[in-house]
Amino acid sequence: MHPRLQILRPLCSLACVPGKPTSEKLHLAVVSDLLAKQRWSEVRTYLKDLNFGSVLHRVWDSGADPVLILRYLNSSNKDFNDEYDLGLTFGLLGSLAEAKRKAGEYGFRMTVFACNPLLRALVKEGEVGSVEYVYREMIRRRIKPNLYTFNMVIMGLCKVGKLEEAKDVVVNDMKAWGILPNVVSYNTLIDGYCKFGGLGRMYKADAILKEMKEYSIQPKKCTYNILISGFGKDENIPAAIKVFEAIVKQELKPNVFTCCSLINGLCCIGELDKACDLLEEMCGLG
Repeated sequence: MHPRLQILRPLCSLACVPGKPTSEKLHLAVVSDLLAKQRWSEVRTYLKDLNFGSVLHRVWDSGADPVLILRYLNSSNKDFNDEYDLGLTFGLLGSLAEAKRKAGEYGFRMTVFACNPLLRALVKEGEVGSVEYVYREMIRRRIKPNLYTFNMVIMGLCKVGKLEEAKDVVVNDMKAWGILPNVVSYNTLIDGYCKFGGLGRMYKADAILKEMKEYSIQPKKCTYNILISGFGKDENIPAAIKVFEAIVKQELKPNVFTCCSLINGLCCIGELDKACDLLEEMCGLG
């Protein structure tokens, strides 16, 4: 197992052990079957009155596929805003890492559909070193990545400020595999440069926006909001207003984030009258 991933299994044992649910409610076969069929909403309904973490711990201990359990955790967090059980998550990641190692030993070929959930979970937990390891292993083993794979790797690298590596994934790796970046790829890069780009960060972010347009990838409202926030934090309000005008020109209705970023920027440079005028204008736009 990769050294960075060896810590995952012990971490599971360090987590708080959930309370044991009553035996009459613990139907492992039912939960395992629903997980296998990826019927997430039914799993959630079934677990509603049970100890969520404890049941999934027991399902995992009974031999259920850790990939499916992780997919359920991701789906549950995304769709229902359920809390993650970190002990269970770390344990599942450890199992998947070990399974990946054994798959190589026994000659089984892992697929992108097994690796992508692992990458997503590692990015969410901030284990970017492990993200890079899994990604390198995929390339080494000739497991063809897809757009989702690349976007997860870009997101992980940008989260820790590895912007040149992230851009290299877009410029070189994706091109080598014949996969075009999408608006998510570029939004993630732009956001990374706005936050961690250092000196001239907004110039670099704006350059990525231009590159995005050159490849006929249409910026979305989220793209412009990221730029407005970045320019606002740099106290470059004329540039932020220019981006805002681009939103209006494209008939993209500004949202609360757009307004708050602009107003905050104006307040930071002491332009309180303009901030109030903008607030009134936003109210007029609904």
